[in-house]
Amino acid sequence: MLKLILAAIALGLTGPAFAGDSQSSSMRNGIAAYKSGDFHQAQELLTPIAMAGNLRAKRYVAYILLDHDAKDAFDPDRAVGLLSDAAKHGDYAALIKLEELRREGLAFSPSLDDIIEVETHRASMGDPVLAWRLAKRYEYGDGVAPSNEEAIRWLKVAAAAPVTEFPKSGEAAYKLCMMHARAGASADMRAAKTWCAEAAIRGEAAAAVMLGRLAP
Repeated sequence: MLKLILAAIALGLTGPAFAGDSQSSSMRNGIAAYKSGDFHQAQELLTPIAMAGNLRAKRYVAYILLDHDAKDAFDPDRAVGLLSDAAKHGDYAALIKLEELRREGLAFSPSLDDIIEVETHRASMGDPVLAWRLAKRYEYGDGVAPSNEEAIRWLKVAAAAPVTEFPKSGEAAYKLCMMHARAGASADMRAAKTWCAEAAIRGEAAAAVMLGRLAP
């Protein structure tokens, strides 16, 4: 799952761009200060940008608030809040950090329900990466009750994205094909053919084979 999010970051699906040259300069200087260990300077530079809504700035302010070396600035509860807000607005790196904190199981760590809330919020807004994650959760019962209906709901969001935006959209379409074809008494062969055809167009070789089996 995290590898998929990292791939999305590489594709540039990380939320709004910087608001201007001056903000970009302050951002660069703030991040440089953070990396050099000058947390006071970093916080002074990055906090106004974060308050203006910049997602990356929110994430870096959260990093500062999570660092014990920041001393008086240490405020993990506020940090988790900033990370959650950034993640809900499309910062995948913030979501990765939240997941890391969850796995650490610290007193202030977000719960699995908190992570799923972020994923659901983003998926509801059409985010194909997190819709794919949710579909997997409902398919296998990972933190939620298994539900084919919910899995299909989120697979449709993932499959709606172009392959250039979300490389697994063809796989999502193929999964929809198979789920509709294998639904027992409620099988919808028309929907199965439609999704297999879409998956085949997107390069899923198995979908083309399945489409032949579903004929006429």
